[in-house]
Amino acid sequence: MKPEIKILTSSMGLGTYVPSLFLYEYFISNGYDVEIEIIESYLSDSVMEKFLKSKETYHKSFKKALLGHKLAEQKLNFLVDQNIVEEVTAKWKSSNSELFLILSGNWMQIIDDYKKKYTEINPKIFTVHLDADKTPSWHNYSNKDKLSEDIWVFDEEKVNFMIEHPLRTKEIFKENEQVKSSSVYIHGGGWGMGTYQNQYEEFIKKIPYSVKTTVHDVSEIVECENWKYYLMDSSWRPWLKSEREKNLYPRVLEIEKGIKREINNEHQNGMYDLYQDCCAIISKPGGGTLLDCLITATPLVFLKPIAKHEMQNQILWEKLGLGISYEKWEELNFSYSILEEIYYRILEYRKQLPFIGERIMNQICLSLEVE
Repeated sequence: MKPEIKILTSSMGLGTYVPSLFLYEYFISNGYDVEIEIIESYLSDSVMEKFLKSKETYHKSFKKALLGHKLAEQKLNFLVDQNIVEEVTAKWKSSNSELFLILSGNWMQIIDDYKKKYTEINPKIFTVHLDADKTPSWHNYSNKDKLSEDIWVFDEEKVNFMIEHPLRTKEIFKENEQVKSSSVYIHGGGWGMGTYQNQYEEFIKKIPYSVKTTVHDVSEIVECENWKYYLMDSSWRPWLKSEREKNLYPRVLEIEKGIKREINNEHQNGMYDLYQDCCAIISKPGGGTLLDCLITATPLVFLKPIAKHEMQNQILWEKLGLGISYEKWEELNFSYSILEEIYYRILEYRKQLPFIGERIMNQICLSLEVE
């Protein structure tokens, strides 16, 4: 009998949450019983209220978003109170939970408490890092005692793994790509952070392509020929189980002449379909955006990073020739040919990459054989 897998993640950023769903669906498709746990589900109402206000503030202000990432490194240990830790670990003990995939460092204090309190349980723990450097949630965690097996999707030199997408499998995506057209997609990640909103006027004047872009409120729409707008539903609350049952993936709506039309975004494939005719994604270099680049074979044009880990992501991507900074692209007169070169480089590069779900599953099977 296959063991139950608990995926411990966060919905604070889609770059953590959506890859967690990909792994969730991968293991379910391979016959595992999988439960996904989101740290925000265990936060008090007052903490969640502050979180949502911060999310709105960071979307509106790039400077405050920069400050927020620095403060996050200092506050992670205080997110969840001890009573909730007791509740969570007791639930795990009652189900004899022994296999964990952790994608957010906010869970590490809880898993550490679980190991110390229930010494008769010897859990197998995989910590999955989705950026080329530590993100704020991992800042206060050191694996010096080898509590887990660390898996880095990216490091300073290379991409170590692809991630299994439920529909764009390794058998399909190598053969099924088409040369991109002359559209670009501009966004600021799941929270809509970064300089992109302040640069709309510049983009309109300079970029010689049709544009798709994500807004988080209809008031952000700037009417312009050859621009299409998509709305991230700010009322979506993935940390609520009832909400996840209705919409596991982010809700996305197309806006045209004030009319909203919901896009089928099962498996994140609605968003990925929007990239299919784009020759570039213009965005800050978050880890989730790097994965989007690989899965959809869409070159990245980087806007200013929010934090150190995003800067490291950009350095890696430029080193591998899988992306280019907005400033360099502008120097090249927004060349299409350089994007085409990057596109074919992505197609070739990802062919050599192993898959992270498959790697973890092999490790699980190996540990079961040893036992």
